Amino acid sequence: MSFSPGTGRAGSRKKLHSRVSHRTDTQTDRDRHILDLEAKGRMAWQKAHGYGRRSLVETTMGRYKSIIGDRLHARHDNAQPVELAIGIKVLNRMMNLAKPVSVRVG
Repeated sequence: MSFSPGTGRAGSRKKLHSRVSHRTDTQTDRDRHILDLEAKGRMAWQKAHGYGRRSLVETTMGRYKSIIGDRLHARHDNAQPVELAIGIKVLNRMMNLAKPVSVRVG
């Protein structure tokens, strides 16, 4: 079974555009995204709206939280940005060390 948005329960999947108003003066951002998604297709919509960038940011934040920790340990407001900057430098250094150096041959 698949989840039907808006019903709150599992059931048959309905076409999203049947619930979207086609009047442009009352459309929400969600409505416009749904119409755009149906017109362009999922992959083109993701590329046009930077969807992959969101995924990269979520991955980066997950990496930061798993390696550095999910909260700041500094108690004072002026020390927290320093702690964050150090954590970011550590992660960037780790990422650069793990990247292979590729050289084009030929």
